Amino acid sequence: EHLATYRKTALSERQYCRKCGGHLMTSHPTIGLVDVFAATIPTLEFAPGVHVNYAETVLPMRDGLPKLKDFPAGLGGSGESIAE
Repeated sequence: EHLATYRKTALSERQYCRKCGGHLMTSHPTIGLVDVFAATIPTLEFAPGVHVNYAETVLPMRDGLPKLKDFPAGLGGSGESIAE
């Protein structure tokens, strides 16, 4: 009932709660990918495996996980890794 969509470009559609402003998910129609924020599913046992779009990071993560410059090659990105 409170779900709204914001589309800045043709590459992504961000869905958020109109009531609280919380970001819920982002759809990337050109590559058939939907990012769902793990925090929106409180019962999900989540363990991250990789950081994507790390070239744009604002907060460096020193966690030993692989960091990709953009997306994996199979999803239309370069697949290029970035050093921690």
